[in-house]
Amino acid sequence: MIETDKNMSNYLSAYDITNGTIVSVQVKDRTLRGEFIGVQLAIENSKNPAEDKIVLDKPLELPNGKCHEEPITIALNEIRQIEVIECGIFKKRTGQVDDGPPSLPPGHPGEKIKKEKTKKCKLNSEMKNLEPIEIQLRTYVIRDPQQFKVLTTLLKEVDVCGISFEGQNVGRNGIVSWMIMTAGKTLIPFDIDALYEQLPDLWKSLERSVFTNEKLIKIIHDGRPAADYLWHVHRIKMVNVFDTQVADALIVKEHLGYAPPQLSPLSDCLEMYNRRIPMEELDFLRKYEGMDFSSNSPFLRKPLPPPEFLKLCAIKVKHLVPLRENMMTKLMKRLRNCVEAHLSTFKNSGLQEYAVLSKKPREVSSELLDLLEDNLGQQV
Repeated sequence: MIETDKNMSNYLSAYDITNGTIVSVQVKDRTLRGEFIGVQLAIENSKNPAEDKIVLDKPLELPNGKCHEEPITIALNEIRQIEVIECGIFKKRTGQVDDGPPSLPPGHPGEKIKKEKTKKCKLNSEMKNLEPIEIQLRTYVIRDPQQFKVLTTLLKEVDVCGISFEGQNVGRNGIVSWMIMTAGKTLIPFDIDALYEQLPDLWKSLERSVFTNEKLIKIIHDGRPAADYLWHVHRIKMVNVFDTQVADALIVKEHLGYAPPQLSPLSDCLEMYNRRIPMEELDFLRKYEGMDFSSNSPFLRKPLPPPEFLKLCAIKVKHLVPLRENMMTKLMKRLRNCVEAHLSTFKNSGLQEYAVLSKKPREVSSELLDLLEDNLGQQV
């Protein structure tokens, strides 16, 4: 944790916090306190310390669980403290005095973050200069009623979560032994068997706090097996669900003009829309994506599945929140274009045309109509 003081400017001048860093920032007398990804703590004016500012490139997560698109600039004297979440980010500038903490020792995991090779057919050229980021999450396995109660309190503080169901042949005829969730920076595996023995009304509690909670966005990739299981076994219908597989199909359809011939697996979606996922995690995910867990599933083993399958569970959910954010940016592009055309209808019209248009506020303008029609001329 870096406490701000009169030497803060010298400290930040001597060190770069490179792209890929995750830091938490507290600001005096303001509500801003969140985690920031890919930050460049850049001194904008180092000649006058009273006017020094830093730029936080992109807020990853603010206290309300929401993300921000634009960089944030903060006066240095407003900052209370900066806490480094991701290790291995300090790089000494050549010729600068070391007023900060010592560099990380050789071999530290943080120094092993390097650019990974990407598949040219999948990734666009902008990704070549981006370093992968490995998202580290706190993990709490929920096995007893007290832990479950703490979880329900935690869920009230977030409005979005990643979720997956693991077991054997998940669906109406299968078994769900684990439910994996992310809440903020926390990974939460639910031991369904252990909880159900102590909480006979477990699924009713989950129904209220998670599945039918309108305020909580549930992000899932291919939610059909989970929805089938919840409805046919527990008569629960999930609401406010963001399915990344469906979102990908919509984006592809928007780009190509026709529906994709088949749906994408999670690994392809992560590779296309999450620019900084480590290739090692993608390769690991692809290794297990095609496996058949309809019998002798490792997820049925207790007290925990084998380590590699725990890792698989984590990878399947921990990137879902940033994946949704990036997909929403794509999905909102057409809406933004339509809004721009709609706002320009009056603005770009002449006096006579404006006099006519302003008397017909419910009429669809030709500019907006063009954008509302797809390539086949059918209105969407």
